[in-house]
Amino acid sequence: MRIAVVAFDTRGGVEPYVALATGLQRAGHEVRLVAPEDAEAMAGTVGLPFAPLTGSVAAYLGRSTGATERGTLASQRLAVREMGLRIAGWTREALAAFEGAELVVGGIGGMVVGLAPAEKLGIPFVPAHLQPIGAPTGAYPGVLVATPGWFGGPGRRLGHRLTELALWMPFRGAMAAARRDLGLTGKGRPTDGRPVLYGFSRHVVPVPPGRPPRHVTGYWRLPPAAGWSPPAGLREFLARPGSVVSIGFGSMVSEDPAAMRDLVQAAVHRAGVRAVLVAGWGALA
Repeated sequence: MRIAVVAFDTRGGVEPYVALATGLQRAGHEVRLVAPEDAEAMAGTVGLPFAPLTGSVAAYLGRSTGATERGTLASQRLAVREMGLRIAGWTREALAAFEGAELVVGGIGGMVVGLAPAEKLGIPFVPAHLQPIGAPTGAYPGVLVATPGWFGGPGRRLGHRLTELALWMPFRGAMAAARRDLGLTGKGRPTDGRPVLYGFSRHVVPVPPGRPPRHVTGYWRLPPAAGWSPPAGLREFLARPGSVVSIGFGSMVSEDPAAMRDLVQAAVHRAGVRAVLVAGWGALA
């Protein structure tokens, strides 16, 4: 089967989909990754055909240093502004990248830019998430909204519903405009009834059965680079007695990476542990 895997996010939200795509490729499918230009080198290292979406997520974040430090609302405004300006163009690029595909797979970022092109081409879209999205339950809270514990199961279910609203509301207007740009009418529900994939362990999040069918597959991870081994200094550090904590901020950026490092080091000393600091994209010096 010819499959397009579409992902739009920072590295942490793209690399798992590269791993998923390589797994599909090993299973005998013809797979293409559709993702921001940043991901081209990553796709190349595993021999994955690649179709770029114009622009660099790292560059967008670099222009918005400190938004995440100012809180959730500031981060959401940044996402709405940056993606709202570009969703129409990315949607047209995805339309070209999906040509010839028989199936499209993607998570939230991929759905934002990929749902309308898949519908336009009449290609089924299978959601594939890194979090328990779209699986409301009273067993655990929503990913983004946690209600007070005394609300019990009904409150946790409400948290899942509110999470869905929080995920989609910021992009709804730009997605609707992109649909109109492709000549589509109505709201469109190209994923209705199709299975949903979850890229984490069922032992970590026991997603309940439901409709549409839900498949918790385990984590989507790339193997270590061939020939890589930890530096000698890191091996020696980890071999010493005592707890070690890894601290990083992924693809976040910071207004003052040195101050963030100092804050983390002070916390490490207060906790009485040793730490490995992962600099990432610039939150931490």
